[in-house]
Amino acid sequence: MITRILAVLLGTALAGSIAVAHPLHGVILSKDGRVTSVTHGSGFYVPPPPHNDGTAPVFSNIGTKYPLGLYFCCSGATVSGPDSEIGFQSWPAMQFTPSADVSVTEIDVAVERITGTDEIDIGLYTDANGVPGTLLKSFTATGLQGNGGCCGFAIGRDKQGIPIAGGTPYWVAVTTDTGGMDTFANWMFNTTDQLDAVPSAVNKGSGWVTNGGAVPAATFAVYGK
Repeated sequence: MITRILAVLLGTALAGSIAVAHPLHGVILSKDGRVTSVTHGSGFYVPPPPHNDGTAPVFSNIGTKYPLGLYFCCSGATVSGPDSEIGFQSWPAMQFTPSADVSVTEIDVAVERITGTDEIDIGLYTDANGVPGTLLKSFTATGLQGNGGCCGFAIGRDKQGIPIAGGTPYWVAVTTDTGGMDTFANWMFNTTDQLDAVPSAVNKGSGWVTNGGAVPAATFAVYGK
């Protein structure tokens, strides 16, 4: 079943382009470098994090119905710094819209490390005409899950909370900073919705640009109170 799903995802993500084998064994990049895949899962399990009391999901595409498959093991949006082993920056972002006013206290992203520094930044942004705008909060996360496994998450937490408005689009982005210029990681695709596109964007060093609707989208959850 996993093999069949991987084939479908790769066919969708790499349609109209040529898969480029990376020197690292088992890692494949799409021609534009925006999608990273592995040929098979590692079978290595990391338990998901507990959540703070009193918080509830503002947005989530985590496959909570399947505790051993909260997200897809083997394909996702490329995360890389300019000094990474693949040689270029790639920062992906996904949009969400809260249904009501809320204070964001936690953001979870299914990011797995491939090579380089074990560090990423998780950013919460306003929307600026369909791409990330003003950075509201940035979290540095370490201790990433190894590539090809499940179901660890990189986490950013804010006890006070960051106020956001219902009915207004916001963005969650995964980026690198000066502490992780060589980071190469993978923001894994979700397993919960293969039909509804989620607005996505990418920053490859010249600012944020739209990346169209992501199907499937990268896996993440925003919690608040």
